[in-house]
Amino acid sequence: VINYGQETVSIMERYYKGLDLLANDNLEEAELIFKSLVNGVRGYYDSIIALINIFSERGDFPNISKIYNVGIKDLKLILEVLPENGTIPFTYASNKGFLKFLYKLGIKHINTSRIDDAITNFLLLLRLNPNDEFDVMEVLAGALFEKEDFEKIIELTEDFDKKKNPSTVYNRILAFLKLGNEERALELIKSFDEENLKIYKDLDFVKDYAMDISEY
Repeated sequence: VINYGQETVSIMERYYKGLDLLANDNLEEAELIFKSLVNGVRGYYDSIIALINIFSERGDFPNISKIYNVGIKDLKLILEVLPENGTIPFTYASNKGFLKFLYKLGIKHINTSRIDDAITNFLLLLRLNPNDEFDVMEVLAGALFEKEDFEKIIELTEDFDKKKNPSTVYNRILAFLKLGNEERALELIKSFDEENLKIYKDLDFVKDYAMDISEY
C-alpha cells in the first residue's frame, strides 16, 4: 500500500482543498496546491493526475510532458522498493492515483504510436493490479492485434471472465481466427450461455472474419 506516514492527514487536507478550488473554477490556486504537493511529496499521484487533467484541458502540452516525466520518475522509485511479486491493488484508496497514472501513461503511448511502450506499460499494470478494474485487457489486446501478437492474446485471456467484459471474449475469438484455429473459436462461441451475448446464430460462415479485426 502506498502511504505517506505521519504526513498523510496534512497532505490529504491540502489535496481536498485543491479539489474544492477546482470545483469552484479557481484553477490557478488549485494548480498551485497540486504543484506544491507534487514538488514536496514523492509519488503523490492524486496530485499528478489532477495536474495532467488541468494541463490537458488547457492544451498545455509542455507542462503535460513535464508532469508525466515526474510521474515516470516516481514510478521507477516505487518499483525499486516494491517487494518481488508484490502488487499494488486498486482496493486501497491511496493506490488508485498511481494505477490511474499507469493507465493514462499507456493511453498516451497509444496516442503517440509508441505501441511497444504501451504494451509494456499495460502488462505492468495488469501484473500490479490483477483484478483489472480499468479493463486494461481490452486496450492491451488492441495494441497486441496491431503488433500481430495473437499468441500473447491467447495467453493473456486464458482465464478470462466472460461476464466481466465481452470484448475479452471477442478478442480471444478473433485471435484464434487470425491463427487459423477456427475449431477453438467455434468451440468458445458455442459455449456461451444465456448470460453471455449469443453471437453464434448471427455468424455468416461464408465471410472471412479474419480479414478485419475491427468488425467485432
